[in-house]
Amino acid sequence: MEKLKENLEIDIENLKFQNDENLEKELLEKYNIKLDSDESVFYKFTCHSKFWLFVEFLSCLIVGIGCCIAIVTETIFYKICCSLLLIYILFSVLPRTIKNFINTGFYITDKKLIAFNGESFLLESLYFKDCGHKRGYYGIDLYENSTFILCVYDTTNGFDNLLALLHKLTSNDIILQFKTNNDKRISIEKTKLKLINN
Repeated sequence: MEKLKENLEIDIENLKFQNDENLEKELLEKYNIKLDSDESVFYKFTCHSKFWLFVEFLSCLIVGIGCCIAIVTETIFYKICCSLLLIYILFSVLPRTIKNFINTGFYITDKKLIAFNGESFLLESLYFKDCGHKRGYYGIDLYENSTFILCVYDTTNGFDNLLALLHKLTSNDIILQFKTNNDKRISIEKTKLKLINN
């Protein structure tokens, strides 16, 4: 892992993350969330454009309607194929798109991740997973235990800073492999963000 840190060119030791009073005020005004006295908010990250998520949702809807029409009118082979595709859309793609639409971004404190809808998740209960190559970007999926929260893509320059902050808060070296200029990412299964010994 030490070699991994060197290759990624993030100067983690010299990164200074400080409490952002503007973000703290924003959390209080927008979501009526008051942080603990020993808690600091460091970062705000926007993951998705609602426009593209709407386009994704609309595409799912169009494909779903097409599948329903094919199930009613086509031969048995097409009915089976369209039924499988419809099941995949309804139980995998659509729920993720809706979750991403609800949680388009989040705030990071030293204890929690707070989604833009006001829902908060303890860092100790978060997991991350390689979400693969999507729309020309690499990224990670975030989960609370087994429940999907949202996808985080490297669509902004702030993605590397987010990874550095998550590493600083959790001491989990695996998260560093997702830096935007790393061509040697290893596909990983769901991994706890904050390791037990942290």
